Amino acid sequence: AYEVARAELDALLYAGRPTATTMDAFFVRLSLIVRTYLEDRFGLRSPELTTEEFLQVMGRSPDLARSHQLLLREFLVLADLVKFAGHLPADEDVTRSIQAAERFLEETRHQAQGGEEAAHA
Repeated sequence: AYEVARAELDALLYAGRPTATTMDAFFVRLSLIVRTYLEDRFGLRSPELTTEEFLQVMGRSPDLARSHQLLLREFLVLADLVKFAGHLPADEDVTRSIQAAERFLEETRHQAQGGEEAAHA
């Protein structure tokens, strides 16, 4: 799951920083990469849920640390503002969103599912 998400994220970033006209598409793709990773890695049906529904499910997950839940909450709320409210984030918010996605992928890539310690960490 990690390798696929990382490759998709790298491809998105290789295309360059989003502009005002590509911001919506950028955040749609960025959030889909993270949501698909969540489903593949942790079994959370993230792509099919609204952000609010997902945040409720995430809050009950033993697999996600509180710090990761807070990181994802901030990331997904901003993505929704861009995708659904036409919000144009400041450049530093775009950078923070990219960094949040990268940090989440990196910090959870070796984490065992089901709350167990990773055997190969």
